[in-house]
Amino acid sequence: MNDTSVTMFNTGLPLIIIGVLALAIPRLLVRKTTRLHRVAAVGIAGASLLLVILSAGVFFLFDNRSYEALVVAGGYSLALQFLFEASWKAVILWGPLVLLNWLSLAQRVERLRGQDLAEGSSH
Repeated sequence: MNDTSVTMFNTGLPLIIIGVLALAIPRLLVRKTTRLHRVAAVGIAGASLLLVILSAGVFFLFDNRSYEALVVAGGYSLALQFLFEASWKAVILWGPLVLLNWLSLAQRVERLRGQDLAEGSSH
């Protein structure tokens, strides 16, 4: 079935899921006690790569189009290319959320560093 209409199931729900993943994954990949911006940046980069892959999976699960025709026409690589192109388009949703997470993580790193300096200077 090649239904291309926009519905809550094939558009709204996947975007909500991707948005929640964009908020949760960076927090799961970066330890709360880290005091290095490099660790936060690596966590954000890893989260971004993981979000591209997970977005493709979410679109595959919720898309009503038949991928069998794509597989027959160009093999699995064409179907994967189609899914990853859709996944990259979702960056408009999760990109700003990941950037806000990065800002929050950077603020946490600076707060922890400041606490360490305050504790060190009081002794």
